Amino acid sequence: MSEVPQPSKTRLQERQEAIEASRAFYTPAAEIQGIVNEMRVNFQTHVTKEYGFRQAQLHGLKQLITERQSEIYDALYKDIHKNETGAYITEIGLVLSEINYAIKNLSSWMVPRKVSNSWVNIPVLTSTKLFPEPLGVTLIISPWNYPILLTLNPLIGAIAAGCSAVIKPSSVTCNVTHLLAQLFPNYLDPKFYRVIEGSHDVSDALLAQKWDKIFFTGSGSIGKE
Repeated sequence: MSEVPQPSKTRLQERQEAIEASRAFYTPAAEIQGIVNEMRVNFQTHVTKEYGFRQAQLHGLKQLITERQSEIYDALYKDIHKNETGAYITEIGLVLSEINYAIKNLSSWMVPRKVSNSWVNIPVLTSTKLFPEPLGVTLIISPWNYPILLTLNPLIGAIAAGCSAVIKPSSVTCNVTHLLAQLFPNYLDPKFYRVIEGSHDVSDALLAQKWDKIFFTGSGSIGKE
């Protein structure tokens, strides 16, 4: 007697199963405050202010993308069925271009620049300079539709500015999020850059912390919340 063929799973069912399976890797919400406090202590060492450190992190991120590109393509296809051509054109290629631009221009961005004195200072023979300084510990929250581009491009800016960053990608793109969480410690300094996996409770715990800057990409309604 032949077996009755089982109906194939829909794309939505596959995604839901993947999201459920990814819960095993979620960061417990109770640990968020300790993680952020540790990041803040690390930032106070001023390591991220150094030109060499920033360049090393930018090159590390570029190396992550180039060396693990096939794994990124695979994760993108599993999460949102984006093929390699589409992934390169709309995400990977743009991120690499942004990294190369930051690497090329970082030294000029860090140079103090002269600015005009205000009328108050006119009688005094002084010159005024602006010294670029990192804002501090930042939070990057990215959406599901462009999970590589909208996660890594803000990170490039944070690295170039000398900030440390906690990154919270969407739980919908769980394969991309988990891949980044696994790869980051191998290419970036984990004392300053960390990917957090989790759902709404983890996001709420993150937003309850004190941040020097939050970079959020998503809908206006969620942003207002």
